Amino acid sequence: MNSIRRSLSIALLASSWAGPLAAQSLVEAAEKARKARETQTEPAKEYTNADLEAGRPEGQDSDAGSGGAASRPIPPRSTGSEDEWRSRAEAARQAIAANEQRVEAARQRVNELRQDRNPTQDTMSPNREQDRQAELQQAFDEMKQAEADVEESLSVLVDLQREARVAGVPPGWLR
Repeated sequence: MNSIRRSLSIALLASSWAGPLAAQSLVEAAEKARKARETQTEPAKEYTNADLEAGRPEGQDSDAGSGGAASRPIPPRSTGSEDEWRSRAEAARQAIAANEQRVEAARQRVNELRQDRNPTQDTMSPNREQDRQAELQQAFDEMKQAEADVEESLSVLVDLQREARVAGVPPGWLR
């Protein structure tokens, strides 16, 4: 019992010293920062967008570091009406949906051809397996092309959103 009291009192005493020590170091840090500001003769250099634009190579847009879609220049365009922007965004979304449906249909066709092992179907063809492999390759190529079209459609939508942002179009017009 006595050792518990002694341990508790030591812990209490140690914690009571930690508060003033931390407060003193915070005060000291604030004083050092104030003195450093007073001794500073000239203000720090402030960089603006104009400074950044001056250092950028010719023909490179401001979002060039964000990925592949940003490397394509955005043609300047007039602001246009809300209906015009909405119809362009809707057309881009419909193209994405149509290409995604093409991908799904091509995937189903590839799966069907991979599982087509029926020996009774078209038994008279000596090149049945070769024909099936050729069809499978064609379906696989169509699926890859549809996936590439989805990526292209997505990049068109992203470019449209960037173009709208540059033109100052409210984001709600693209929804």
